[in-house]
Amino acid sequence: METRILNRDMLLATGNIPGRNAVLEILESGLQASDTYINARRLIRKKKGMLVVGNRDFEPAGTSKSGNEVFDLSEAGGIYVFGAGKGFQNGISSGNVAGGKKHVPV
Repeated sequence: METRILNRDMLLATGNIPGRNAVLEILESGLQASDTYINARRLIRKKKGMLVVGNRDFEPAGTSKSGNEVFDLSEAGGIYVFGAGKGFQNGISSGNVAGGKKHVPV
């Protein structure tokens, strides 16, 4: 995974270095966890000719329906994915989820 905090060395050059290091680790972890591109790709992905939608990490506790929805891409005439936000559009419409065909989001 790509590091988000690029000036880590500069931030750790002076002051309370152990404290700064702890804060930087917390911030980096939060930035990684909230990356919409990566999360969109984890939510919708292609696996062995199948389109897999879902991820237990995104399900609320006690949900009545759990698990993934799986669709055979060889039986699909077309796939339309709807989502909102820049991260979702960048992650899903990049064309490499459903077989390499890229469609520009509206």
